[in-house]
Amino acid sequence: MTLTEEETAAFQQALEPVVQRWVDDMSGKGVDGEALVQTARDLIEQNTEGAGN
Repeated sequence: MTLTEEETAAFQQALEPVVQRWVDDMSGKGVDGEALVQTARDLIEQNTEGAGN
């Protein structure tokens, strides 16, 4: 199953509050949650290039 760009954007928008809560939780534990999320997003982008996305 491949999502359209619009579907992908809708999922990302819907999940952003969940991601932000996790980042806030990690920050409260002394972990740079924002950096971890950015690293994960960068790796996802690198590994999905040319994969139909």
